[in-house]
Amino acid sequence: MNNYPFGFNTVGGTLNGSAVGGGGGFRRLLWILLGMWILGSLGLGWLVKSVLFLVALVVLVPIVGLLGFQWWLNRNLVSGECPVCHQPVQGLNGGTMDCPSCGEALEVQGGTFGRQAQAGTIDIQAVEVMSQVVEE
Repeated sequence: MNNYPFGFNTVGGTLNGSAVGGGGGFRRLLWILLGMWILGSLGLGWLVKSVLFLVALVVLVPIVGLLGFQWWLNRNLVSGECPVCHQPVQGLNGGTMDCPSCGEALEVQGGTFGRQAQAGTIDIQAVEVMSQVVEE
């Protein structure tokens, strides 16, 4: 049987080689809290607060960053269809992209997709007009 300091065993969640259900984690937590209390009573409370601040920072920054990124993406992701081939596409508002189906260069403006015309090109849309015969 191996003797580990303070009853810690790093193999398989056991305590001093014997299987103890959950006691090792609680004992470890008590030792950590005792160490923080001793540091605080020796006048090193600033050290404990600094470590707790850094742990909170490491935990909270990714969570806040992920929530902020999701909020930004929900406001800027535009879904629609290509004006040329009418396939569904997604893009970021204010950006340019190529249609994955037909390869047409598209720009996203105001929540809609439009063709990206080269300088000097006039882009028009054809409208079908029904013809009527006028009898005299």
